[in-house]
Amino acid sequence: MSEAGMMIVAHARSQMRGHPQDHSVCAALQSILAYAQGLEKSSITCAFEDGRIVLTGEVDSTDTLETAIAIAEVFTGRSVLADLAVQPRFHLPRYIAVNDAVIPDHS
Repeated sequence: MSEAGMMIVAHARSQMRGHPQDHSVCAALQSILAYAQGLEKSSITCAFEDGRIVLTGEVDSTDTLETAIAIAEVFTGRSVLADLAVQPRFHLPRYIAVNDAVIPDHS
């Protein structure tokens, strides 16, 4: 996983067939998605199938899903099929015990 929290994975289907240029476009798109604001916690892979971009993986909201699709469409100029699962990430506060008191951990 990269520092941005995004897995940049070469998709097996795109490696098996297609033009070398398609592989380069997918690699570049995955890098863009990995560092795009709001997509840092997503895990998205890219492949070319039947002349269109296929995005697979997980995002944390429908807004993030729409952002990923828009970026892919604008960057590639192709139609995009998104098979992205929306998995909301919940932040649970952490607490620590100090001298018989339980206080929030802000570290």
